[in-house]
Amino acid sequence: MDRSPERRNAVIIWRALAAAPVLFLAVAFAFPLAGESAPDIAQPLLLVLTVAVGVEVAVSWLWAVRMRPAATPTGPALTRERLALTRLIVATALCEGAALFAVVVFMVTRDTRALPPWAIAFAALVSHFPGDRHWARLSREPGAAGTRSNPLMRE
Repeated sequence: MDRSPERRNAVIIWRALAAAPVLFLAVAFAFPLAGESAPDIAQPLLLVLTVAVGVEVAVSWLWAVRMRPAATPTGPALTRERLALTRLIVATALCEGAALFAVVVFMVTRDTRALPPWAIAFAALVSHFPGDRHWARLSREPGAAGTRSNPLMRE
């Protein structure tokens, strides 16, 4: 693993973003809300949760790695390493948001059907670890020759 400052920062940021959903879920299990769950809002919340997790996880893999740097009159605003760090933050934040939304739905409804979407979002967050292959994918220039991972997807 490369020891560049951006790569070390990426690992630290990834760890912090991965810890939050686990800690929130532990709090949700440790401190049940006072009062009864609201079964009349459980179904719509679970439907919105499922759609949100699916969209955010897909966007974290398809869009975040294709973000283009903003161009300035003097050239690109970001180096390849900083671009990779920015893409990683966006991708992991999307997955973290989906996982935290699942915890909130679980806390409000106390319905265990909110836990599988949490697990999916958390697994997607964990899979964004800035290892060598993922870091190389995040740091490549969009639209560069030979970098299209899927010929059916437009850059």
